[in-house]
Amino acid sequence: MVISSHRAAWIAAAMLFITVISQAIYVGAGEATSMGLGKFLWRVETIAYLVLALYALRLARQHPLAAAGLLIGGVFNVLQLGIGLHMFEALRQDGVPEAVRSAVVQLAFFLYFAGKFGIGFAAAGLGHVLFRSGLGAVGWTGIIAMLMGISAICLAMLAMLGGEMRFVVPAGAAGTAAALLAGITLPLVYRTGERTVGKSVD
Repeated sequence: MVISSHRAAWIAAAMLFITVISQAIYVGAGEATSMGLGKFLWRVETIAYLVLALYALRLARQHPLAAAGLLIGGVFNVLQLGIGLHMFEALRQDGVPEAVRSAVVQLAFFLYFAGKFGIGFAAAGLGHVLFRSGLGAVGWTGIIAMLMGISAICLAMLAMLGGEMRFVVPAGAAGTAAALLAGITLPLVYRTGERTVGKSVD
């Protein structure tokens, strides 16, 4: 199957928008997420991240580092969501050692932050490409994406360096914002067919 980088960018952007909408619903639903809605949203996100990772490979030819960020973000989020879907409930059973519970939860959050790092890296890279393409609305969009991507990277790094639970909310919020901006910038960078804005980010 042959697909243009422009179409692949739109598909990847759509997957990022799905994850952002899912996160917004998850946070807004509150108590309802414990009654089946949360697991449904996690399954939707898993599929979206899987598709994102696949189409990121198509985007690697023009901007390999930004595409690598999308790939890493997609893969690590699939892994952490899989742990949440299939292991968290089992960990609540009686007789499970607390050390095991803690280790699995910490692994899931470590992968969560690694995924945010990847998405932030992609947003920063794509934003940098737009910034170099000129000023105006597109240039300012690139600046905002770049700054938010850097924020997501920094918060994810701080979390992975030992401050996991303290950075769950800020890193999650920054990563979600970076995903939104990466989704906005993708179609702008990969505008038509094989013609893209700027040169490779590496």
